Amino acid sequence: WIFARFLDIGSCTLLAREVADRGLGTPRGNRIDKKCLYRMLSNRAYLGEAVHKGQSYPGEHDAIVDRETWDRVHAILQESPRKRAARTRAETPALLKGLLFGPDGVAFSPTHTRKGDRLYRYYVSQTVLKHGAGACPVGRVPAGEIEAAVIDRLRAVFRQPEIVAGTWKAA
Repeated sequence: WIFARFLDIGSCTLLAREVADRGLGTPRGNRIDKKCLYRMLSNRAYLGEAVHKGQSYPGEHDAIVDRETWDRVHAILQESPRKRAARTRAETPALLKGLLFGPDGVAFSPTHTRKGDRLYRYYVSQTVLKHGAGACPVGRVPAGEIEAAVIDRLRAVFRQPEIVAGTWKAA
């Protein structure tokens, strides 16, 4: 299950959360964290091999994981965590990316956090990121709220006949 689920989500961190939510642990009762999962996913015993002094040999036991699954898991693990995180950020919607600025003229960047299965999106001032929470009077803004406010304002603007006519003529 661990190998198949890792292929689905591609993250030891997210997988560790799922494992914890299921109440699973090690045989000694310890928590399974991302380090433990990384070791498990890298353990060649699952391929039916034995490792001695860094050299892998055919084991006397059957493989639990087929070679194709192993190779696909390791293709994901070989990609740097920064690249995987950047891809996750790129997949998270940010309607106002590059368009939102604070009162000090410094840009806000989209970001997100998770709690359980829930995704919390927000925009945070670069001033806050560089100088701490008190450095900008606005700080962080929930993405859904600011995006809804901007969309409502744009709707009001685009309902004005002179704006519609001017835009149509300019196009």
